Formats: sequence, structure tokens, C-alpha cells
Amino acid sequence: MTTKSVKHALIMPPGLIGDNVQNMVDYGVVAEESGWDGYFPYDVMVFPPPPDKAEAPWVSEEGEWTAAQYQPFPDPWIVLAGVASRTETIKLGTWITPLPRRQPWQVARDIATLDRMSNGRVIFGAGLGKRADFEKFGIPFDPKTIGEKYDESLEIINQLWAGQRVKFSGKHYQIDDVAILPTPAQSPRPPIMIAGFWPNKKPFRRGARWDGIMPVFGMESGNTKSSAELVKEMLGWYHSIADDPGEIFLPAAPDDGIDPPEGWVNLCQEYGATWLYTYPTSDWLEDMEGRIRQGPPD
Repeated sequence: MTTKSVKHALIMPPGLIGDNVQNMVDYGVVAEESGWDGYFPYDVMVFPPPPDKAEAPWVSEEGEWTAAQYQPFPDPWIVLAGVASRTETIKLGTWITPLPRRQPWQVARDIATLDRMSNGRVIFGAGLGKRADFEKFGIPFDPKTIGEKYDESLEIINQLWAGQRVKFSGKHYQIDDVAILPTPAQSPRPPIMIAGFWPNKKPFRRGARWDGIMPVFGMESGNTKSSAELVKEMLGWYHSIADDPGEIFLPAAPDDGIDPPEGWVNLCQEYGATWLYTYPTSDWLEDMEGRIRQGPPD
């Protein structure tokens, strides 16, 4: 399962950018100039993104999440269109689009358009989304229903991207003999990457059915395992159920609050990582462009 080399992704959380949308576009251009392989703005509707667990510090005693102040959060797909128009090689995607809160046919058209605009450089990272992405806008968040809509949406998008007339009759969505054109530039489609929190195994089964995984790990309550132990456990299990594991995104440095353990990159490659991502922190704000221009980690 070892990969010989990995690509480096820059995750861009708009909470560090403020309301300067042009800066978000410029940073994607700088990322390509500086050797980054992919540019992935965050995608949530509500920012700061609330947790779903009641023990989080900003959840009230009644269990309802409230924010003292919301922050600017530009639409990442529109930002990526700006980046696409000024770049040639860097891969473009989001971290991570909550698919069930959007209409799948609109997502299919938006991404197909961006893939054409970028000459086939889009990676589609999809997830369920957070509770507030739904409930804050009057949409009930029932995990079973959201999961069903998620799976139907993925299938609809896949069928629409094939360019054929689609008839689909699901529990939540229906399509009556419709084709949405143009299709994406990539064939058979842009990679569909599935997000998931380990040790929940269902998202990893989805990733094995599609084109790979964007996992989050080490955040569950009571976890005492190191990032290295979790990678071995998580990807060992994933490889056991995936005929073709596809793309695998892992952090360029583990989130243990310590310096990366020796051999982290080798470990990630040993377990099949194809991407290592870097997530800017608040100390980048002093010179965001300068930090991006330093390029990806060695």
C-alpha cells in the first residue's frame, strides 16, 4: 500500500481571511506559484462552525449552539472559479462540502462548470455537514435522513456527470428524464472524496465505493491514542475493505500538540496517503502570502 510520493494541499479557512474575497483568490494563485499541488477552501454555511457535541464550550446549557459573533465566510466554489481563471496546474476543491444541504443537480452543474473552466483540475470533497448547517435554517437534522440524502445525491451527481439523460426515483429526490450539460472535463468524472470521522466506519465504506477519503481522526471524546496509532488503525481497516483505496488525504503534521514524530511522512506513505494537507493557523496572519510562498513542507 506504500505510495512513492505525495502531493501537498493547502487548506484555506476563511475565518483567517476576513471579508477580503480577492485575497482568497490571490492566495490560490500564490499557492500554485510556490509549489503547492492543491488549494482547498473550507466549506460550511455557518462560521465559526459549531460542534455537534453538547460538552463544547460555546453550547448553552439548553444544548443550543450560539455564536457571540459570526465571521465572514465567502462561498468557496466561487472563489475557486477565480483561482481557476488565473492558474494552470493546481488542483482545486473544498474542505469539505456538506452535500445534503444542497440540491445535487445544482452541485453537479457547478462542479462540471468549474472542471471545464480549470481544464479538469477539480476534486470534489463531500461530507454530511454539521447540525447547524441545517437546523439554523429550519431544516431538521436527522442523521438517518441526512445520510440517505447524501447517498442519493452522490448517485445522482455521478449519473448526471455521465452526460446521459437521467431518470432517478429515490426516497428523497426524483429526476424525470433530464441531462445536465456540459459534463466535466475529467473522465469518467472528477474524483469524489468522502469525508468522515474515525472511528465511524460508514464514511470509509462510502470512500471505498467512490474515489477515496478525507478523514478526520483523534477528535472523539476520550481518545488516548497517538496520531500514528490512529493512522495505522484507521488505514489498516480501510485498506482491508477497499479494492481500490483511491486518494487518501492526511495532515502534513499530526495534531498532537507536539512536533511531528519522526517518520510521520514515511508512515503516511506506507499506509497509502496520496495527499498531505497543511492547515494555516493564526500565526500565519502576520504574513499569509509569505508563509504560502515558503511552499509545502519538505
